[in-house]
Amino acid sequence: MSRVKNWGSFITFVLMMSLLTACGGEDNTESEAGSNADGTDENSGGETATLELWHYFVEGNERVLTEYVNKFNEENENVDIELTFVPYEELSNQLLVATSGGQSPDMVIGGINEVQYYGESGALIDMTSYTDEWEYLDSIPEGIQDIHQLDGSYYGLPIKTNAIAMFYNTDVVETPPETWDELRDAAAEATTDSMAGFAASAHNSQQGTASWYPFLLTTGETINSIDSAGGEKALQLWTDLIEDGSMSEEVINKSLQDVTMDFANERAAMSIGGPWDIPIIEEEAPDLNWALAEIPKDEESTSLVGGESISITDEANKDEAWEFIEWFLSPEVHKEYVIDDQQFPVMEDVFEDPYFQEDESRKVISNIIQTSKGYEWGQNHGDYNSIVYTTLQNVLTGSASIEDALQDAQRQADEIEDSE
Repeated sequence: MSRVKNWGSFITFVLMMSLLTACGGEDNTESEAGSNADGTDENSGGETATLELWHYFVEGNERVLTEYVNKFNEENENVDIELTFVPYEELSNQLLVATSGGQSPDMVIGGINEVQYYGESGALIDMTSYTDEWEYLDSIPEGIQDIHQLDGSYYGLPIKTNAIAMFYNTDVVETPPETWDELRDAAAEATTDSMAGFAASAHNSQQGTASWYPFLLTTGETINSIDSAGGEKALQLWTDLIEDGSMSEEVINKSLQDVTMDFANERAAMSIGGPWDIPIIEEEAPDLNWALAEIPKDEESTSLVGGESISITDEANKDEAWEFIEWFLSPEVHKEYVIDDQQFPVMEDVFEDPYFQEDESRKVISNIIQTSKGYEWGQNHGDYNSIVYTTLQNVLTGSASIEDALQDAQRQADEIEDSE
């Protein structure tokens, strides 16, 4: 099994969105950037424009970003990018506070599923005038483009990606299941007294949502059509896996990390996770034979995408900010960046690079990402997230029937949509 390391920045995907109401620290950032009343940039007269870029990267991810910012600064005399670290748990609040006070940075790197939320909050500019002229926009998969738009306008662009996938023990499961029927059969066959055939998180948090929601997406449905044949089938599948004895009833209490450890310690033959689990499995079980596969599907092959995106704020030196983004997302720079950062790209041509195709794990994840979708929940992410994991918990604990749980979930989703 080839080694793929250092996938820590997926925190965006599984821990976020409770942050919509989290308390941020005092905002001590001060930006010199801004636009004149007539819409022109303040620093348009040949002087060096100093732009501030907020991010939450730590350790290796921060080091690599710093290297590329320094490289841009060395190559561009008229623009200088300064990085400001803002802790992940404080980014949302600090950005909104800075925006309301007219002290926002020029650019911000945030979670790929947060762009629509920030756009709806008024913190970001509509970047469509730039993206319309950008020659590489169509190389970004459609599902990833969608989560950067509001009403057809772009409020950010992705800089790196990842996605939910399925791990399987190749000594137990020779061929990964592709459909739900195959999943039930393979899980039942793999189940022993000491090993569950299948493991996933049904935790009452974003982690449960991220684990089950891809199954709903494969039916062609979303949160806004959850009370449907697809929603019923997706809940019935997990219920059947538990009733078959192929999945533990304890999934309602298991975090994603718990599931990963179950797989690494051979307490599960198949599990739901992602590339961020690879270094954990390699460290905990170096002799384990495993591989990655797509989420078994109902109607269509898809999953949930995660990662990070970059956006321009309302207080920015806009043209200079776009100059950096255009450079950062030029194919060669982008390829070098994601490889150095040990992450996954956002452009189809880069996905096809031998680095991402010759290693089997990277190849599988790259293929999954290109057909994946985001939540598209915007500022209502916290509410929708609660609907999904509460519905899942109620059904799997027997607190509600599938029919009643779906009707209640649809009622809540409709109320949110009607209020928009």
